[in-house]
This record gives sequence, C-alpha cells and structure tokens, in this order.
Amino acid sequence: MSNKPISPELLEKYLAGESSAEETRKVENWYAKQTGEKDYLSTLSDLDKQLLEEETLKKIKSTIGIPIDEQEETPVKLSFWRNRIFQMGVAASFLLACWGGWLYFRPEPAEKTAETLFALIEPIKENTLVRFVNKDMKLVKHRLPDGTQVSLYPNAELTYPTVFEGKTRQVNFIGEGFFDVAHDSTHPFLIQSDKMQIRVLGTKFSVKALPKRAIFQVSVVSGSVAVRSMRADGQANPGVVLLKPQQKALFEVATNQLKTLETVAETKKEIFESISINFNDTPLSSVANQLEKQFDIRIELSNSALSKCLLTADFNNQSLPTILEILCASLDATYTLSGDSLILKGAGCE
Repeated sequence: MSNKPISPELLEKYLAGESSAEETRKVENWYAKQTGEKDYLSTLSDLDKQLLEEETLKKIKSTIGIPIDEQEETPVKLSFWRNRIFQMGVAASFLLACWGGWLYFRPEPAEKTAETLFALIEPIKENTLVRFVNKDMKLVKHRLPDGTQVSLYPNAELTYPTVFEGKTRQVNFIGEGFFDVAHDSTHPFLIQSDKMQIRVLGTKFSVKALPKRAIFQVSVVSGSVAVRSMRADGQANPGVVLLKPQQKALFEVATNQLKTLETVAETKKEIFESISINFNDTPLSSVANQLEKQFDIRIELSNSALSKCLLTADFNNQSLPTILEILCASLDATYTLSGDSLILKGAGCE
C-alpha cells in the first residue's frame, strides 16, 4: 500500500501549529509510515521541535541554493522554499524526514548538537538548595517543585533548588532512581551526576550513578534523553548520545566514554516499566516467581509462612513498585531493597 504524500498546505499549517487535531494526526501518521518511528515527534518538547525546525530550515535553504550569509540575514517564508522544493521535484516529505531524522541529514558535527541541547546549563545557586537522601531500605518517591516525581533507591541523593528559576530546571543526583519528569517545554530538565549530564527530551527514564562505581547507566522507558560527559576541568567532551525507549547509555567514569546499548531483545523489564498480570488465589511464592520472570530483580520471602499467603489481584499496566505497594498493604507486609534483590517481610499466613 502506497503512502500518499500530504499536501504542502497541510504541512505548512502543521509546522505553524495551526492544524486541527485531525490534521495533526494525519501528518504524524503519515510521518510514522515514512520512518517507522511512531510518535517520535510527540516525544519532543516545543523547544526541541523549534531547534530541529531551525536546523531543518538551514538545510533546506542550503539545498535550494540560498547563500549561507543570506540564511542568517533574510527571513524566508515557508511558502517560498516550499515552491522552490517542488520545482526541484522534492516531495513535501523532505521537511519531516529532515526534521525527524535531523541527526542523519544535518552536516554539523555532533559537538554542535551537544552545544544546542546543553547550552542553557548554569550553576545552581548554593543558597537555595534542598538536599534529599533516601535513608529507608525501600523505594521512596519524592516530588520536586515543578511536579516531577523521582523514585529513589536506598541511599540515593537528590539536590535541587527550592524554586526552579531561570531557563531550566536543574538538579544534581547521585545513586539510583527513576525520573518521571513533569512536562514544561519552555524549561528543559537537566541532571548532573558527577561527570555525566542528562538533558531530558521526554518523560520517563532511570539513572544508575552509584558512588565509586566504574559505570553509570541511563535507561529510557518513554520519551527520549540526551547524555554527555564532562572533563575534570568542567569542559564538555565532544559528542552527545541521544536515547529513545529501549535504549541505554553506559558511562565509563574513569575514561569519560559513553556507549549506547539496544535493549529491545531483553525479556525482563526494568522495575519501573509497566506490565499487566493477574493472580487468583495464587501462593505468594508463585507470585514472587512470576514477578521475577517479568522484572529484572530477585525476590525472596523472609520466612516460609509468607509462601502460604494467597493473593488475588488484577494488575493492569502497573510497575513493580505499585504492585509491591498493593501487595504489602493487602498482606500486612513490608519489603527491603538492596541492589537487584528484594526481600518481602511479614508474619505470613497459616
């Protein structure tokens, strides 16, 4: 089945933010068929879309023969370059292909990408900082001033200002945690973890930046993030890693090297990813085994009496922390978390 191109008029309305909901859906569905990247544009904030559009316009102007100096000085309306492009026989898909695939079409080096994404980083004012440390042996959820939710593992530390001011929302983080960032396209969310910097382009991701560990890790659940490394003198290393869902970045602390890993083939999920699972009078020992098969974690029962407890519950699109909260509440139990191991504690059942 052919993918019928959209009209240039509709494309222009879409880029100007004037398209209806139905028109927007039509453009993005067409784009998804072109690239195989469903909902890619929806993962970008308005600021990031603007940055990509500016780069795309430069590329298009260069392609149709507008001098570089003129690009900087003379504004060009969409209708102008649209007509020029069609005169050259280039389909309207060129803009969205360039926009969505910016890193593949743009001639600038990766360093400029990093400069664009991280240009707004500024030191956090020391006199306004709040320091939160999870001193419990379980996951603790902490809410930031902008509504962002951070689930912290034991001993994880989060430092942030009492009020996010300026052009960005910046925090310092060390340890292991999961970030569910509140949407604010005008104020990018930035994380500093030792010599690793994370710039949030989407919403949900986990960070493992444990003290004295040789490797840090960033794993994306939804949306996208950008990661770069810093030198000891505070200057950024060349290049930036852009991550989408099911991708990880590994940061080698000693060498400041960043590597990207695909995780699509992994059968087990991170504990903050959602699953749907049902239990009907299921012994807790079996519940633990089934959850171990679903999530990348080891679950132990503190005593044999717990294995006799039966659980009936329907978990629809829930993460492991949510499942644990409900499970512990129903069985009057608690849990402790240490690394990749979880211990359920309680009196059990007879």
